[in-house]
Amino acid sequence: MKIAVTCPGCLTRFEVSDKFAGKKGPCPKCKKEIQVPELTEQVVIHAPETTGPKDAKGSPVLKPLRRIETKFSWPVAAAVVGISILLLGAALAIRFSVAEPPTALLAIGALVLGPVLAWGGYFFLRESELEGYSGKELLIRSAACGVIYAITWGLYWLIPSYLLDAGSLAEVTLLMASIMLVVMVVIGAITSVMSLELESFTGVMHYLLYLIVTMVLAVVSGLAIAEPLAKPGQGKAGPGGSGKKAV
Repeated sequence: MKIAVTCPGCLTRFEVSDKFAGKKGPCPKCKKEIQVPELTEQVVIHAPETTGPKDAKGSPVLKPLRRIETKFSWPVAAAVVGISILLLGAALAIRFSVAEPPTALLAIGALVLGPVLAWGGYFFLRESELEGYSGKELLIRSAACGVIYAITWGLYWLIPSYLLDAGSLAEVTLLMASIMLVVMVVIGAITSVMSLELESFTGVMHYLLYLIVTMVLAVVSGLAIAEPLAKPGQGKAGPGGSGKKAV
């Protein structure tokens, strides 16, 4: 057994045989006389005691859980950007091909983007110091989160149509649109916190990622989501509630 020794004069560290324990001798570097510590003065570091069942040889039966790192992924980023660009191209095609995008098509786009952005945003916004979700569990949680994100846009369409007596989204005032967007953000943040266990502020940012992307796509496709964004001819509904100005 070796004894660790530190010279008090030159602070040189070295080891000597245990047969010199308690004896004096010169430092191999500065030659100053030093005293070798006793064996009882040595600090011995023991491995931590393991708890739980053990086999006949004393080895633990249960294996420790391995922490799976969930970090930034370039393939995930490429997938999110690629799908967003594809939908942006589809939105531009809709804008120049039809006067107003069909509601069913917008609903499908919101549902497609929901899980994708919830899944991709999780990689960017999650706390890296904590163990994150991965694999099938992350896909299920992202899908549930994304579906509810899409439903918030459904509420935005439903409230003006049935509760505010508006003929179309183009008749929604900026104030009312702002109030509804705040409600959507609150619902979205609560959803992300509950489904992906994000922090409150991170949950807000997670939903805003979805909201901003889908809002840009909606405006590019030609949908008026509020009065200030309405195109000419999309103002107050005329006779018959068509949603267009009477001439």
